[in-house]
Amino acid sequence: MVFQPSFGLYIAKDSANLVLLGKKPLKGPRLVASATRRLDKDAPPGQKVRSAFSLFNEFITEHGIAGGSLYVGFESDLGALRYLSLPRAVKENIRAALGYEMENYVPLNAENVFFDYQLLCENKNEGTLDLLLVVTRKENVLRIVEAAEELGRRVDGVEIGATALTNAMFSLAPQPETDARAFVFIGDSWAEMAFTKKGYLLYGTEIEKPNDSGQLANSINTHLERIANSIGLGQSRPELIVLGPGMTDELMKALRSKGLSASGLEGVPGALDSHGLILAYGLAIRPFLKIPVSINLMPPELRRKPSRVSQYVMIALSLLLVMSLLGWWGSGIAQQRKRARDLDRQLSRLEEQVKRVHMNKKRCEDLSRQIKVFQQVVQSPVTPLDILKELTERIPQDAWLTEVSISGQRVIINGYADVATELIPILENSRLFHDVAFLSPVSKTRDGKERFRIGLEIG
Repeated sequence: MVFQPSFGLYIAKDSANLVLLGKKPLKGPRLVASATRRLDKDAPPGQKVRSAFSLFNEFITEHGIAGGSLYVGFESDLGALRYLSLPRAVKENIRAALGYEMENYVPLNAENVFFDYQLLCENKNEGTLDLLLVVTRKENVLRIVEAAEELGRRVDGVEIGATALTNAMFSLAPQPETDARAFVFIGDSWAEMAFTKKGYLLYGTEIEKPNDSGQLANSINTHLERIANSIGLGQSRPELIVLGPGMTDELMKALRSKGLSASGLEGVPGALDSHGLILAYGLAIRPFLKIPVSINLMPPELRRKPSRVSQYVMIALSLLLVMSLLGWWGSGIAQQRKRARDLDRQLSRLEEQVKRVHMNKKRCEDLSRQIKVFQQVVQSPVTPLDILKELTERIPQDAWLTEVSISGQRVIINGYADVATELIPILENSRLFHDVAFLSPVSKTRDGKERFRIGLEIG
């Protein structure tokens, strides 16, 4: 019999991926079952979510599982990841402070986003807090919540692919605290990338997957060069672990030809080595491990309320503790001496813990320096407002944009136009943009408009 079931449902561009983990008393988590379903990568997001939850409903019906926690993830392209440094004065009310200043971090109105943060380090000497901030549009989360409610289920957490990948690798491939590692999961038409240093996530992104292995290797290498330079690794490159159905011998050869230490991941259960199941595993593992990236894009008011059963258990344990203390107090000198010996052993353990605290403090200080360097390197003199203004002035009246995604020096725009090919020379003539190109074939809508997806570089 399986206790504490936990589901991880990852909704990728072209597939829905489901993992069920369970835990027996005195044993660790284990993979119980998994499932995957192909999705139309061009389908609307709402249709993808409904298809994913249809898979989930069929799965729980087949396996006869009524309870359990449910964690859902989606592609990193639908979210934004930022590193921030805030004054220590806001420590007791960080969430409110982030809400007030949200428009300074992402080009979206605070009323239109859900977000979560993780406190990475507290710099007492400098009076600052270093944070990892993850933001997404409200509709990305609400679609998931509504689909779950239609099945009578509650969602315990929502996050992006980069955080799920980091937590999965933390469980399957623990890394030494001093090592930097990069993880790339390659699907059929997409790839997720995460970069970690000393157990912390420093960088995460989704990568458009070209058909050519050499081009994909170039894209991965470009991301690695950017982050490696920003944290002071110089010409050296971190260990690169590649996995997923899109990993081929040709790709590994192309990566190694660029001087990268690329390898696969050993010891992965065979049931996980396909589609996006590794990322679904990274979602489902949350209740069983102290994960390095604790992000939940569900706002506090929508999260599942804690069960009162745990409170009753705590009260019962407290009563037992009081009774034990009374019994100890009434015992003789022999029991006092025994307790003294126990205290000596506990003090020895505490001394070891104090040493680890000092080591963790040093890690925080080192991480703070690395993050500051990263912020200085990747900071661009061109602001999101400059980009949006330039796009507004350049895009002709017969075209409009439905989405603008800004990640570092990369901008991706989606929209419709009468003649999409005319946009390329218009944007190339901008003083802000270069390397303008279509990221996918132009398609016609029923009303004769051309749907386009264009990528361009800033600077």
